[in-house]
Amino acid sequence: IGNPIEHSSSPALHNWVFRELGIDADYGKIKARNEDLKKITTSLKTGKLNGINVTLPHKQTIVPLLDELDHHAQAIGAVNCVAKTGNQLKGYNTDWLGFTKALEENGITIQGKDCLILGAGGVARAVAYAAIQSEPTSITIANRTRQKADSLASWINSFNSKIKTNSITLEEADTVTKVQIVINCTSLGMNPHSYTSPFTSHDLGQYHLLVDTVYSPPVTRFLSDGRSAGARTMGGLDMFIYQGLASLDLWFAKPISQQINVRSISKYLKEKLMETSLS
Repeated sequence: IGNPIEHSSSPALHNWVFRELGIDADYGKIKARNEDLKKITTSLKTGKLNGINVTLPHKQTIVPLLDELDHHAQAIGAVNCVAKTGNQLKGYNTDWLGFTKALEENGITIQGKDCLILGAGGVARAVAYAAIQSEPTSITIANRTRQKADSLASWINSFNSKIKTNSITLEEADTVTKVQIVINCTSLGMNPHSYTSPFTSHDLGQYHLLVDTVYSPPVTRFLSDGRSAGARTMGGLDMFIYQGLASLDLWFAKPISQQINVRSISKYLKEKLMETSLS
């Protein structure tokens, strides 16, 4: 559920899994306004719906309508997955799990590194939460408005005061010299605006890693610019897949994700996304 919702590839991911495993289920999209949330949560309680993913702008507004939050969702302050236990609705955040798993599977470690996070919204918060668990040396937050960057930096320090934090505006991001990992948590570069990038730096090279949370297109302008400069890159598709699989595990209360060949689903989704980019 979200608004806008047209861009989401979640139905392609989940329905592929259902087909592969022979599960009699269907995953669809609901364009929802704030006033629709009560009706949707009621549909969950009555069994009309069996689970939902939540995207912008409802990741925080849905919280008061839930019976319980998982402690990670509570800490992050945002929910992107709702599962039902009995008649109780519990909110989870699988974004941070998806990011953590994507790093692991790509052999990337944040521990002891200097990180720059672009953006200070819900995705940035989940990514920062994941990063905190790995204990980087420093995290700099760059955001369009400095106030939100300041707020996220303070929030990071409330979890771990040993991590050095700094906050700047997005315009100042290319002036940061001491950074090894740059993570884009903005929507800049997402289709149909794939020509845009949140970051331009003339100092990128082989010792830098660029990570994007945008998955459509699979290779964004941010990543292609980084590759041209010799930097290593990781696209947003792996994070998208792993957060989706984590949702399935929660809805079915069993490890569905372990039955999935991630390489196969990644290939399928890349082809679908390329079709979308060309159409």
